[in-house]
Amino acid sequence: MRSAISASSSAKLLVTPSLPTALDDGFHARERERYDGFGGVLVKCKKGLKMSVRLQIEEMPDYLAAKFTGEGEAEKIWRQFELIAEQCKRANKNKLLLDITETYGRISFVDRYRFGDVAEIFVYYKLIKVAVACRPEQLDHKRFGEMVARNRWVNARVFTSVEGAEKWLMLEPAAPKKRATGHHHPKPGHQAHHTRH
Repeated sequence: MRSAISASSSAKLLVTPSLPTALDDGFHARERERYDGFGGVLVKCKKGLKMSVRLQIEEMPDYLAAKFTGEGEAEKIWRQFELIAEQCKRANKNKLLLDITETYGRISFVDRYRFGDVAEIFVYYKLIKVAVACRPEQLDHKRFGEMVARNRWVNARVFTSVEGAEKWLMLEPAAPKKRATGHHHPKPGHQAHHTRH
């Protein structure tokens, strides 16, 4: 069941009005024409055409899915993390799928750092898993953004398919390993023999 979400409702789907456009930040579509098929309609993109990143949030049975589409700066994505975390809280979901497979634009080293750094907000909202789905060419093979997020205690993984991300989200978390608490006492019979001189 899909329906629109407003700030006051608790339905299943949220589509943002256009986020601030890339043009507002001085970005212009590349100096070329590009034709994309969209539902049987030919869309022509020219230099100077306003492009923006859009966010659609859908409540799934076991997680919240946040899908970004469009062309623009990577900042347009991570600036929405708190809004997404709030929606997880409202929907009572502790797992999140971030789908950026349909976004286009340059992702710099600094952007990858900011993705991981800002993802720390998900820890404060008690999310136990955050899966990111991207296209293979978007993936940093050193997984720098993932490492930054994990260093901030975010249980995050990056995948090159939505299916792989969903599969990981559905896995039950492994039971935490028991750690010794307090002082370790050797077992009887294995005590060191102390001699006094």
